[in-house]
Amino acid sequence: MGLVLAFAPACQEKLPTLPYDKPLGEYDTLEVPANLIETRNLLVPARLGNHAYLYVGENDWVKASSLLRFANLSTLPDTLDSLVECTLYLFSSTCLLADSTHLAAPTFQLGWLQSPTVPAWVEDSITIQNYDLDQLQLTPLDTFSFASSDTITLDLTNHALDFLKAWQDTNQINQGFLLQLVSPPPTGIGCFYSRTTSRPPYLSVTYIENGDTLTRTISSDADAALLKFDSNRLDFNQHLILSAGYTGYILVKVNLDQLTIDKNWVVGDANFHLILDPAFSVDYNTSATIYLSLLDSADWESAASGFSPSTTTEVTHTLAAGSTVMKLNLPKTIQALTSGFSKNFGFVIWSSISSYNLNLYSIYSSASADSTKQPYLKLFLFKER
Repeated sequence: MGLVLAFAPACQEKLPTLPYDKPLGEYDTLEVPANLIETRNLLVPARLGNHAYLYVGENDWVKASSLLRFANLSTLPDTLDSLVECTLYLFSSTCLLADSTHLAAPTFQLGWLQSPTVPAWVEDSITIQNYDLDQLQLTPLDTFSFASSDTITLDLTNHALDFLKAWQDTNQINQGFLLQLVSPPPTGIGCFYSRTTSRPPYLSVTYIENGDTLTRTISSDADAALLKFDSNRLDFNQHLILSAGYTGYILVKVNLDQLTIDKNWVVGDANFHLILDPAFSVDYNTSATIYLSLLDSADWESAASGFSPSTTTEVTHTLAAGSTVMKLNLPKTIQALTSGFSKNFGFVIWSSISSYNLNLYSIYSSASADSTKQPYLKLFLFKER
């Protein structure tokens, strides 16, 4: 008779269920209204010298021209009577269109600027406000049609002896060249690489010396864009202007002390909402990088034309083309304020001068007549029990 084995069902280990009828923490959301958010605009003249791009063209928003100066002439002989050729090389990037109907291939003019009395312009401080082109004599040298991603060569041989000798004369002021629009506006804004890039403007000068034909390359020693924005397109009563080219900074102070937020609350999330007005904004179908930095104790009251935001940024945000809302996520910044780690001196929102950044945004302020478009801050809070 065979052996029969009987197996008992396997025992399953069970963990005790402990009753806990209270949540592990408290959660809350809080919307800080516009009446607790102070905003102000700081507008300073645009200084676009020593940046990546030179701009030329005109549309309903801005009139742009650019300056070039060549002063590194030590490689040239004192006399250039045997000059063979002089060519200016420019390298284009793209054409910015505020409207698809605007001219994408405008005609530009290169001219030689002269003045015996106007001081020489300084690259990092020149603006359209402090440099009056009407006070200078302009000698047209050449015209050309803009094309994107192109190498533009302008033959200046017929005038080269005149301007090179003038620039070599230390008793004369070297104002350099002016690039400006000759096509009827509105047009696209042509972008050229500046001297700070890997494709800088330069002069190629060929001459004969002691029977030898020599070619010297003269790099630009200074260049700058001159931007004149049409203030009639802007509404300063209800809007805050944010722009790298204008230049517009937005100063913000959120009066959190009036909300008596418990320091033990953890700021899980914080989003500052700003509403854009498309009718008073232009982005050329490009994105822009927006920054938020903390203000120092005296900045709110004393920030003026010489103001420069801290390069230590709290928030970096990419504002996509066509955006109508800008949402800045800043939980760490708000947490530092509610916990008392940082003092609340306010912060500044700004746009960096970078590739093609002529974008200009009009943002509804706390004073907007439409309360649904005023700025607000929304917080998500958590506290452990």
